[in-house]
Amino acid sequence: MARLRDLLQDVTLLGITTQTAHLCGEHRGRLRRQGRLIDSLDIFIAATCIEHGLRLLTNNRAHFERIDGLEIGFAEE
Repeated sequence: MARLRDLLQDVTLLGITTQTAHLCGEHRGRLRRQGRLIDSLDIFIAATCIEHGLRLLTNNRAHFERIDGLEIGFAEE
């Protein structure tokens, strides 16, 4: 438990705000119209990063590169 508390001490939890939900809906609608829809949870993750100006580190290029305005970093960088 002590190790877990130490790890979580530096973690900031970001909730889903109205703005996050709005961004998610915009991106989901665009991707759906394009026939390039990805998992809803991935869209929420992307929308949260965009809203908070965060860079998303992922190996899932195929999904997250579809999200306009998302700054992405990859493991091999």
